[in-house]
Amino acid sequence: MAKGKLLDVLYGELREGRLPLDSLRAREVAERLGQSTTVIYHHWGSMAQLRAELAQRSVQELVASLPTPGEGAPWLTAF
Repeated sequence: MAKGKLLDVLYGELREGRLPLDSLRAREVAERLGQSTTVIYHHWGSMAQLRAELAQRSVQELVASLPTPGEGAPWLTAF
């Protein structure tokens, strides 16, 4: 499975509250993905890197959901 697809699946699990980011373990991730832990380390190198990518995706999604000036958010243009 491609890295992007694996990350999509894991991010979906994280958003649904089925995957704890702070206590994520390689074996648990591998089981959820139906893969071996070797695949996890091949794509990310470490669990810290995987956590960082999941956190980055969360931040990107949050930023993308914020309104921009002129989208019914007059408080954004007040400053």
